[in-house]
Amino acid sequence: MTRHASKQRSLQEITGAAEETIRSCMALARRASDPTDRTFHTASAWGAYRVWSRLAAGWVEDGDFQRMEALTNLESSPVESDADCAEGVSR
Repeated sequence: MTRHASKQRSLQEITGAAEETIRSCMALARRASDPTDRTFHTASAWGAYRVWSRLAAGWVEDGDFQRMEALTNLESSPVESDADCAEGVSR
């Protein structure tokens, strides 16, 4: 894989993308009537959180891990967008 300077991302960009993905997956999980779909979308959100936490380790500010992890809670406030989660992906 070739590394390009223009392809490098800042921690802020990575955190923003992860947060958006987690929010959209959790929005789908909240709306899912099928427990299997709810589990799938919640697991997708956790996957995004875990990847972010590995990339961000040692670089985040106090409270970032807790804030991002809290987004994976089904009881958190609902979110409108679900565009970045794997809606319609065959499992």
